[in-house]
Amino acid sequence: MQTTHETSEGNGQGAGKRMVVHLHMTRLVYVLLLLLLAMPWVALVAAWIAKQVVHQVEVTDLMQQAAVSGRFARGNPGPWGMLESIRIAIEPPEEFTYIEPLYQTQTRWIFRG
Repeated sequence: MQTTHETSEGNGQGAGKRMVVHLHMTRLVYVLLLLLLAMPWVALVAAWIAKQVVHQVEVTDLMQQAAVSGRFARGNPGPWGMLESIRIAIEPPEEFTYIEPLYQTQTRWIFRG
């Protein structure tokens, strides 16, 4: 790689001198710079593709486990396509699961007369 410096006058109005730098590079240096700039993008695309493949494999494994355990069911095909369902167990929200504290005494109502 070789650099050349040259000085040129401004636009003739006394604006001062400007320095112009010319870079002379071989074809190999151009290719190496291009690879250096392109490699991060190639790595990002490869990582995204790998993530998609791993996700698909995980989903397939989960579907096979669900089919073996009997939680997986396929519906009859129709105009909507093929429906697949998986039974899952969820727990009720906290506001539905009230446990009375042991230290709290029962309220007694007494009405006289």
